[in-house]
Amino acid sequence: MKKIILFCLLFSGILLQIHSDYSLQTDSFKTEARAKSRMNSLSKLLDRDAVHMVRTDLGEKGVWYRVRYGRFSEKKDAMQYIEILKKKDIASFLTLYHGPPDFAYTVAKTENAASVKAEVKKTPKEVITAKSKKTDLAKKQEKKTDKAKSESNKQKARKRAEEKRKEKERKAKTEKEVLNETLDFKIEIVNNIWIKAVQERDLEKIKRMIPKYLKLAEEFFDSDNLYKTYYMVSHCYLELKDNTRAITYIDKAIDYAPRKEKAALLYEKGFMVYIFVQDYDKALNIFKRVSIEFPGSDWEQAAILNIKQILTYKVYKHSEEGS
Repeated sequence: MKKIILFCLLFSGILLQIHSDYSLQTDSFKTEARAKSRMNSLSKLLDRDAVHMVRTDLGEKGVWYRVRYGRFSEKKDAMQYIEILKKKDIASFLTLYHGPPDFAYTVAKTENAASVKAEVKKTPKEVITAKSKKTDLAKKQEKKTDKAKSESNKQKARKRAEEKRKEKERKAKTEKEVLNETLDFKIEIVNNIWIKAVQERDLEKIKRMIPKYLKLAEEFFDSDNLYKTYYMVSHCYLELKDNTRAITYIDKAIDYAPRKEKAALLYEKGFMVYIFVQDYDKALNIFKRVSIEFPGSDWEQAAILNIKQILTYKVYKHSEEGS
């Protein structure tokens, strides 16, 4: 049981607190300098006094500096501003206000932030001049000049296309990072409730956690951290002693997890099968898979130890095909 709780604590860290006010979070950085730089950028587009920073210590995950906007006493007002910021290409999500107690700024109901106007550069039209009789030399020079201009225009067009492509990739990466961080934030809140329910052995509360995690999985299906929701559903069923569903959802977590997380989840599945299901034959195969697919990792060594334990204590059920 201790191993299960320690595994889940990796995904938790934000304590649930009760507040009456709300704020909108736009970014989160590991350094204060980057957070201040982002604040300066936002201040040019939004109400300067409403942009503020919150320092949060997440323990083992380190200190984070979160850039937030406004302080709203009503949730509906805050939700309206999410759409206003979205029109300015600023992604944000609703969070509880955690600023200094003397911060009294409340965003006005009317939008008065400076609008950003894109400058459109007009390409001058080619000046067509009337041509009279020219010598062969003049015509050749003209063709040479036109060819140079055409080549230059093509290079500029390629450069503009490349810049647009990079900007699109940068924006997509930023949106994915915000999506991942938002999912982590919400999972950590639910995890705190889950841990308390486990400590109190409140099985009804644990059962009610399952649809909460599955709802997050549906809402954040495009997130790189989707596997964490299925992982927690697996452990809910494990607490409810429904080993079949626990294995089903740990398999879903493995399918959606990035490779760097697959070794840990696959080992966790072997541990479940070995300890809870007590299918030693299947557990042995899972630990062998970990040792083969993830050579040189800590999980390889842990899997090898479990293989030796199964064989030493003769709890491995030999199949009919071999020993």
